[in-house]
Amino acid sequence: MTHPHQLDGVVSGRSITLDQDPGVPDGTRITVVIQPQKATTAMARMEDLPGFGALSGKAEELDEFDAWCREQRRAERTSQGCEP
Repeated sequence: MTHPHQLDGVVSGRSITLDQDPGVPDGTRITVVIQPQKATTAMARMEDLPGFGALSGKAEELDEFDAWCREQRRAERTSQGCEP
């Protein structure tokens, strides 16, 4: 192999497990350029959304809103004859 190509893999300590065979004999010295991939987890995708984190630092307000919502649902169930 005389030209560089890109391979994906996973780092574990000082080892990298490649997703496919690199196509070079064992023991061949290579140069590795580290470029982390963009995360693909659900949380990472949410972090990319506009406004994500806008409520950080608002725990007290969120707790108050949550309590209000719960009270509204309880009152609605009571008015419908359901047990609270």
